[in-house]
Amino acid sequence: MHYFGGPPVSADYFGKFSEGIGKVIGARDDGVAFVGMILAMSGVEVAASSTGVLKLDPGATVDRPSVFITARRAILVVMADVVIGTALLCVLSMCLPEAAREHQNDMLRYMGEVFVGPRFANVVGWIFGFLLISAVNTAITGIVALLYVMARDGELPDTFLLLNRFGVPWVGLITATVLPVVVLNIDDKVEGLAALYAIGVVGAIAINLGSCAFAKSIDLTPRQRLTMKLTFLALAVIWITIALTRPSALGFAVIVLGCGLALRQITVRHRLAAPAPTKLAT
Repeated sequence: MHYFGGPPVSADYFGKFSEGIGKVIGARDDGVAFVGMILAMSGVEVAASSTGVLKLDPGATVDRPSVFITARRAILVVMADVVIGTALLCVLSMCLPEAAREHQNDMLRYMGEVFVGPRFANVVGWIFGFLLISAVNTAITGIVALLYVMARDGELPDTFLLLNRFGVPWVGLITATVLPVVVLNIDDKVEGLAALYAIGVVGAIAINLGSCAFAKSIDLTPRQRLTMKLTFLALAVIWITIALTRPSALGFAVIVLGCGLALRQITVRHRLAAPAPTKLAT
């Protein structure tokens, strides 16, 4: 077995790629490879978070749902995409000149310019620009839906239930649009945004896995429960590492969670203090 950092006796491409990407985005030496690995592995959570709306397996029911077959197909596709993309970026990143450090925010366009030409770089820039617009739209839609559902469940004020003439919760839409703008005005560098993304993704997956692994009401085999517990512990260690090495990301997570929990507590207390509606006599 060969470990990254040991004698150069094997093709340790992933370790080299992680180190190279970390240096390109300007990460500090104490977390270069770690930040690179988090960025390289991000993406599987997209399929994992969609299991609640996947087609049920044959023989499964709503009371006893199972999406193992469909989820496995989706996750395998994402994993293959991540592996192939990582291998490709590994080769390209190791061939970039030193000037790549000055292109942290347009790295893919710069790769197109270096390896093909300026015209191809413009095409790459436009393509990924549209993809980013789609990603932003997806993120805003997700936040709006989350705020609306929490308000409907009584966790947030009823203000988030107000709809505009198009049937969209307009308060949640404004909130979901303004918050990312504020974050970008505070820190618009790739390294900072990557740390915020990593601590959020790892924390969300860790909470989800831990909740399922330690919930006795969920019917899991001993092997499944042990696997989920070990994965949860590994992600918890990763999250703690991010928190210790990226204070800005930790502060961001604390502020978001603190504001959300405070707003929920205020809402719950207000609902409990409100007088019960008077029933009309019949």
